[in-house]
Amino acid sequence: MDIGITEGESMSDIRTERCEALRPLLLESLGLIPRLLGSADVLPRFLDVVDGILAVHALGDAGIEDPLYRHWIATGGPSLRRLRDAAAAGDRRATIAAFQGQDGAMFPIGQGCSGAPGY
Repeated sequence: MDIGITEGESMSDIRTERCEALRPLLLESLGLIPRLLGSADVLPRFLDVVDGILAVHALGDAGIEDPLYRHWIATGGPSLRRLRDAAAAGDRRATIAAFQGQDGAMFPIGQGCSGAPGY
């Protein structure tokens, strides 16, 4: 997945590419969360998805002016790491709690990508 900056690319193009990279990960995570209620078998795949989201987050906000996306980059790391840590520990309840709500790991991503294609 190439989500770097290319010459001549606008700031909104960078955000759009990043949000496009996040979209399938977010959709898959939404499908996996309810399955965690019944089985820990999905935890390895869930961890892969969260690692993908963390990889996009690690790219930072250079070249992106959108304040909500920049806010996600500035503040989203701890909630994503809490989510990952809970899943890695096999704590399904803590994983679901870290995922959900306005204080959860996913809400700020949706805010930061609001208006991007598919959001």
